[in-house]
Amino acid sequence: MTTVRLDPRRLLDLGSWGFWALVVLGLSLFLGTTSVAAWRKNARLHDRLTAVSTAVDALEARNRSLEGEKQALTDDPAYIERVVRRELRRLGPDEWVIDMRGSK
Repeated sequence: MTTVRLDPRRLLDLGSWGFWALVVLGLSLFLGTTSVAAWRKNARLHDRLTAVSTAVDALEARNRSLEGEKQALTDDPAYIERVVRRELRRLGPDEWVIDMRGSK
């Protein structure tokens, strides 16, 4: 039976196949780990972006519904009267004068 002895100095010789095999193995491990880390980071960023997009969509839907309510309120004469009365109360009696004369 023959035993194979590997001399570490021979493995590190630039001309040997062992050296280049170690270089290729090291590069493949490095690139593999960095690509997996980048993939995981991109997945987390994608999840965050999806959550933000969902929140923005919900806010836009809520805003659209509030616009509808606002339009319904501004068409209501009682609402307009309440707003005018509130503004007149805020201004105080010294700052407003109501002309009760009819239009000519």
